[in-house]
Order: sequence, then C-alpha cells, then structure tokens
Amino acid sequence: MSITRADVLTVADVATLLDLKPYTVKEYARRGILPGRKLGRTWTFLRPELEEAISRLPTAEERARNRQRPELRS
Repeated sequence: MSITRADVLTVADVATLLDLKPYTVKEYARRGILPGRKLGRTWTFLRPELEEAISRLPTAEERARNRQRPELRS
C-alpha cells in the first residue's frame, strides 16, 4: 500500500467527507472511533485507514435494532 498526499486528510477534510463538525471529528479521534494521528497540535488521517474504520461501524439500521428492547414475559 503506497500512500500519496491525496490520502492524507485534515480534520476539515474528514468533517466535509463525513458531514460532521470539526470538533466532532477531533473528539472521535481522541476516543479512538476514527483512526487519526496527532502531530503537534494537528490531527491527520489516512484515507485507507478511515475507509476501513467506517466500513466496520454499525449501520443506522443495526444501531436501531440494538436499541429495541425485547419484550418481558411474565
């Protein structure tokens, strides 16, 4: 896998790509939800790692299914 300059993304790039606020992107990176590296005060992201992480996240349908509680039987 060779990385090009186009594969290195900034917080603003990721925010635009994922339709998130920059603060949310940084918070997700701090929590390990998005794979990023902090170089000094700047977060950077690699497109291949980001795409892989996003593909592993649960879909909206899966999250909704997990929120449903089973009925209690008496």
